[in-house]
Amino acid sequence: MNITKLDSPTGLRARLLGPVEIAVDGTPVPHEAWPRRNARLLLMLLLATPGHRIARDVVLEALWPSASLEAATNSLYVAIHTLRRVLEPEVRSGRSSRFVDVTGDAIRLVPGAVSWVDVTAFTAALDAREGDRRENLVTALALYTGEFLGDDLYLDWAAVRREHLRWRWREAVLEYAALERNAGRPLLAVPALERVLQVDPTDEPAFRALMTAYVDAGRREDAIRQFERCTTLLHQELGVQPSEETLALAKEIREASVIRTDFARPSIHIANLPVPPNPLVGRGREIEELLDLLLQPRVRLVTISGTGGVGKTRLAIEAASLARDEFADDACFVGLAQVRDPDLVMPSVARALDLDDASDEPPLARLRDRLRDSNLLLVVDNFEQVLDAASGIADLLAACPKLTILTTSREPLHLRAEHDFPLNPLPVPKVTGIVTAGHVGRSSSIELFVQRARAVRHGFLLSDVNAAAVGQLCAQLDGLPLAIELAAARVRHQEPHELVVGLTDRFGLLANGYRDLPTRQRTMRATITWSYDLLSDAEQLLFGWLAIFTGGFTTDAAIHTGRQASNAFTERQVSDMIASLKAKGLLHDSGTRHHSRYGMYETVREFALETLINRNTYGAAAYAHTRWFLNLAERAASQLTGPDQTHWLDILDTELDNLRAALAYLLDDPSGRDDALRLSAALWRFWWSRGYAREGRTWLERVLGMPGSCSAELLARALYAAGELAEALADYQQATIWYEEALLLHQSLDDEAGRAEILNGLGIVVRAQGDLNRAEALHEQALIILQRVGDRRGVAGALNNLGAVAYFRGEIGQAEHYWNAALAVVRKLGDDRAIVALIGNLGALALMRQDAQLAVALHEEGLSLARRIGDAFGITQALANLGGALLASDDAAGAAEVFEEALLRCRESGNIATEAVILFDLGRLAEREHDLAAAANRYAVSLTLFHDAHNLPGVASTLERIGALAAVAGAPTQAARFLGAASAMWQTTGAARNTVDHGEYERDREKLEAGMGEVAFGMAWSEGLQLMPAKVVAEAVAFLTSAQDYARSGSLTEHGERFM
Repeated sequence: MNITKLDSPTGLRARLLGPVEIAVDGTPVPHEAWPRRNARLLLMLLLATPGHRIARDVVLEALWPSASLEAATNSLYVAIHTLRRVLEPEVRSGRSSRFVDVTGDAIRLVPGAVSWVDVTAFTAALDAREGDRRENLVTALALYTGEFLGDDLYLDWAAVRREHLRWRWREAVLEYAALERNAGRPLLAVPALERVLQVDPTDEPAFRALMTAYVDAGRREDAIRQFERCTTLLHQELGVQPSEETLALAKEIREASVIRTDFARPSIHIANLPVPPNPLVGRGREIEELLDLLLQPRVRLVTISGTGGVGKTRLAIEAASLARDEFADDACFVGLAQVRDPDLVMPSVARALDLDDASDEPPLARLRDRLRDSNLLLVVDNFEQVLDAASGIADLLAACPKLTILTTSREPLHLRAEHDFPLNPLPVPKVTGIVTAGHVGRSSSIELFVQRARAVRHGFLLSDVNAAAVGQLCAQLDGLPLAIELAAARVRHQEPHELVVGLTDRFGLLANGYRDLPTRQRTMRATITWSYDLLSDAEQLLFGWLAIFTGGFTTDAAIHTGRQASNAFTERQVSDMIASLKAKGLLHDSGTRHHSRYGMYETVREFALETLINRNTYGAAAYAHTRWFLNLAERAASQLTGPDQTHWLDILDTELDNLRAALAYLLDDPSGRDDALRLSAALWRFWWSRGYAREGRTWLERVLGMPGSCSAELLARALYAAGELAEALADYQQATIWYEEALLLHQSLDDEAGRAEILNGLGIVVRAQGDLNRAEALHEQALIILQRVGDRRGVAGALNNLGAVAYFRGEIGQAEHYWNAALAVVRKLGDDRAIVALIGNLGALALMRQDAQLAVALHEEGLSLARRIGDAFGITQALANLGGALLASDDAAGAAEVFEEALLRCRESGNIATEAVILFDLGRLAEREHDLAAAANRYAVSLTLFHDAHNLPGVASTLERIGALAAVAGAPTQAARFLGAASAMWQTTGAARNTVDHGEYERDREKLEAGMGEVAFGMAWSEGLQLMPAKVVAEAVAFLTSAQDYARSGSLTEHGERFM
């Protein structure tokens, strides 16, 4: 059965076992293509259901269990709409959808639309009554790549199905193990049984199957070791002893005088495979794949290749020990670590096979004669330093048709019969946000660290306290097993967080390894030196220069740098040397199918940097690196407002570490100020769009603070860039300072286009602070200049800004006119990021007109586009707007979900302006849910953020909601003061509430005045009119703090819709 189905050309195909993967007509649907999580979950639910048809009530209960029927139904139809848009962007009517259909009281995937789902194929293979049972089980086990919906493990509706599928998989493994045992191949099931134990380390039947497999293969000590492992884990995890059945089996194994085995004994029985001191960790998948390869009749030569310390030898020994019983003449191990002369390879093989050295016949000839009819697995370890002996391996294979050879080497042997098996480091966990032991503990690199740490410090445990440090340590060591083992050995005297600090001296930390390791592996420096010494002089030179890259490099970048290293290098030579360094394990692929890219593991890179410094060529390499990335950034900057902007933003994102390194080098270079200004100014749109505004501003501040003279034009560009990022971070005061400095420079340079950019920026700043009249004047000036110089994109920006002024004044028709005019321009230019912003603006207009359904549709369209192009700023804004529209459409659950993601993005990027709006809306949501305490808390933070940003319209809107809370909480005088202060702010700014807010405000005001009486209300109102913003904000925050005690026993009436 073919299980690689996602690239098939037609229909909807899905993998739901493990991380979810969806493809439509052969094209993968990326996770970021989903504007709403519930639309994706609806598809998962439909795909996982037999027949792909579900009753509407079942869907509502599964996806919106706590929502009212009306709200849940509303959310369902929004999710269906979104699902169709993601699967079929061109479809505008549900009736024409190829995939999703609503019939009566059910939702279904159109019959025939689903081509393949792994869950369906998995259960079909297990249930098959025809064909070979073993083959069906092998197919099913290959399909089960992980837990059902493995990237969303906390869905209530999926829990029962997940448990059932896991149970069926586990039963299939045990059945497969029994079949392999009966067929005389007990060890072939070991990797699958180990996967079961990785999921449940206390599964006694799996342990018994392992014990039986090893004892049937004649490996009683391994069987007893599995029993001891079972006993330890049961005690650690559950505090119990093994069952009677397990104890009885262990007793039988220990007392057996003869180990039962049905296997023919080999004619050559060397049995010299080394016995590893510890169990292999985290290589279950690799072992399965390697065994599949080794046991194919036509596969005669397999090379495990990879960088030093990645675990090639350990994997080869494990695979050979599991496969040896499939070879009539067993397995033989040949270690070449001490062999440097290719002529000594065949004598070493002969010696390992106990062939007589006294014969005058050449070793290769003796080996051919001895192995001609032997069915032997020959393991040849460490071939990289004797590659010239590869021809002897080819001769052996040609003369000995039943011989299979497994080699390990830091580079392939380059023989026609060879099957290369590249071995990567162990997976490392993502260490971001709140890190727990449960989060990182599933990672095999963490498992290895903990295993080796316990060996040197009994009782060492992975905990929530040390999880982040252990995860960071394994990540910084690139998941290299040798480096992790060497670091774990330090736990005897140091805590994990101290080891992380110690990585500043990486090779010192990773020294003094185990004495029973080969000399070349006792320290990481020795391991890398072994590979370095095998390089040619030219390769050693290039290897050092390539270390100047951080985060990887393209072939073009490497060729540029390599030719700077030596004028004698041609492009072809550099390309060939890159291929050679990759083959030797000193570089690794870090690109995609479509884009070649290479990288160095960080430990290897630090070694290479040392060689660069020792040659006194670090400065020259850094200069070449900086020139390359300065040119790249300036080429990209010219494309960031056109149709290829996403492509160039992706390139800059990929090269972010290199761009940071270039800036850092320029900052340290006394003559680098002009280039630093050029580079930082070229990157501002990238920083803003991809969510790095805070970082970008920091770089620009450092560059602007560099001493020395510089070009006025470059300085003006950098000041403008800094102003843009400060404005994005709502630091309007500093943005104004930088903009005004840049404006003076542009005026002195007679640069009209640059002056217009600054006027637009200043207009945005003053509008955000509520001065709509001045904002309008600045944008009109900018528009006139931009029209005169023919800057169409600039004209669209000015029109957009004038539309914003009209919107905040409540002039809906005028705002719509400006925004539609701007949208027409940017669509022609192919400026997707501007299109996202303008679609969002039109959505805000729809909401002001109380058309929540249209607003939701527009914001989802904008969010989908923003996700597709990777516009981090646009995604955050679209999420915030969508949340408000969902709240207005009574979809509280949907709004909360969207706001949660938006708030996280704001806090990661430092976007406090949008964070303030989201918290305001979350306060509105809490009011609707009658949670006064949550509303008070959110309004307090929102009010503070608006005030800190000098955003008077935001302060005024929040004060009006706080006034409503004060009235409900029994503080009418304070309520009236807050409303009066808000009114004064609206008058000062000239801004207008949207129509919904205005109606709500009037209702609240009339109700409060009626309750207090006209005189008392008027006095309190007048007091509020006189309050300075800072004073009223402090008073409101104090009230909200005290009001939270009342909130725990009070209740609220529902209020109206959101402020925009």
